[in-house]
Formats: sequence, C-alpha cells, structure tokens
Amino acid sequence: FLKGKPFFRQIMENFTNFLMIALFLYFIFEIPGKALLLNFERIGGNRFDEYPLNLLTGLLIFTIVSIISYYFRLKIETLVSIQLIIIFLAFIYLLKQIKFEKKILLNLKGIEYLLIFAAIFFIYTFSNISTLNTDAKHSDYWYFLAQTRSYISGDINNFFPYGYEVTNSYYPFNTYNSLLALISGTLSIDPTIVYEQIKIIFLLAL
Repeated sequence: FLKGKPFFRQIMENFTNFLMIALFLYFIFEIPGKALLLNFERIGGNRFDEYPLNLLTGLLIFTIVSIISYYFRLKIETLVSIQLIIIFLAFIYLLKQIKFEKKILLNLKGIEYLLIFAAIFFIYTFSNISTLNTDAKHSDYWYFLAQTRSYISGDINNFFPYGYEVTNSYYPFNTYNSLLALISGTLSIDPTIVYEQIKIIFLLAL
C-alpha cells in the first residue's frame, strides 16, 4: 500500500506539501481578488461572505494571465514572475486600503486554533489515504502530468505533450494545467504531488 516510507511519515510529508500548496492558492486567488473587489461597491454581509467572491475574482484574474501565457507561449518562469508581481502589488494595495480590524478568527482562543488544526488534519488524513496509492490511475492523470511537465521543461502552449506540435483541441487554453505548472514551478514540488494534493484542497474547500 505505502511503498518505501512508514505511513505516518508519508502522511506528514504530504500534509506539509498540502499546507504549502493551500497557502499558495490563497495568495494566488484571495489576495488579488480582494484587492480588485475593493474598487467596487460591495453588498453588505459578514466577512465569510466575501471569501467565495474574492476567490472567484482571483481565479478570473489568473485565467486572463493564463490565456496570455498560452497566446505568447511564455516560459513557466515568466508566468511565475507575473503572478508573484500581481500578488505583491495586490498585497501592497490592500495594506494601503484596509484598516486592520480584529477578525473573527483573531478572537479565537489557543485551544480553538488547535481544534481547527486537528480537524483539518483528521479530515485530510482520511481524504489522503486514497491518493497515496499510485496504481490504476485513470488516463487523464497521465495526460495532465505530461502536459504539466511539458510546460515546466518548455513553454506554455496549446500542443499535446507527446513531442509533436499537434494542436490540443481537447483542452485548449487549459487554466488547470497552467495552475499545476505554476504551483510546481514556484514551490519546487513534483507535479505528481501537486496533482494529488490540489484535489484534496478543492474537496475540503467545498
């Protein structure tokens, strides 16, 4: 079932990667999305109402950047630089615009933080068990990994990743593939790990 490493060590290594990827996704989507939406009139509501809209707006921003990357066949290093600049500018803008107030989470006690962390780790562990086995992966798994690796080693393009410049008519301008390459290229985490962990992050986010 688990080859080469004890179960707990495997879980902890995967959980570390999970936290890094989740935090990076937060900065990719939440920060730019919140910065952009500050320029528009907001509908009243509690702070938790803002997060889905911020994330969707951040996803829209990344989608535009991703399409530009495909169009100009940018290197993954260029995409990483562009995205980091967007995050930096958005963060600076937020620092200037937002008057920092005490958020709901900041009022939690230490034991409550611990319980939240324990709950996430518990759910993650049981969600992650099914992804530790690398056998019997479906065909899309191998395609997405091949496409992601081709972006990292070459450039972001609309060709199939099999060595021939054949136009990819199935998944043109695929934001998911460019996102996997961005995470893997920025955090230096193997695409196989990114692919598995991001599924769990999206599952928990729901």
